[in-house]
Amino acid sequence: IMQGAQNLTCENQGPCDTLLVSYSADVQPIIQMKCLGCHTSPTPTNLQVSLADYNGVNAVASNGRLLGAIKHLPGYTPMPNGGPKLTDCEISIISNWISEGILNN
Repeated sequence: IMQGAQNLTCENQGPCDTLLVSYSADVQPIIQMKCLGCHTSPTPTNLQVSLADYNGVNAVASNGRLLGAIKHLPGYTPMPNGGPKLTDCEISIISNWISEGILNN
């Protein structure tokens, strides 16, 4: 409740492994823990983004909006909205997944 029902968690980070990143084992758990509190609608409005499945994540990863938002780059709405920025490790995992071709693996 204190997190604003954003589905955020606090966990201890072990070593950051960004090699051989997969959607199902690495990216999807980050999205599930940090993003689905707000981005779950299967039919979002034009201002909302659905990250409820691979297709939704792929859409914003393909056009650069996902990285722009999680890296808090100028011109993008910083995400998670109102929550703490993803860890450097989480951003690296998502960034590597994107650079490896946004595979549904």
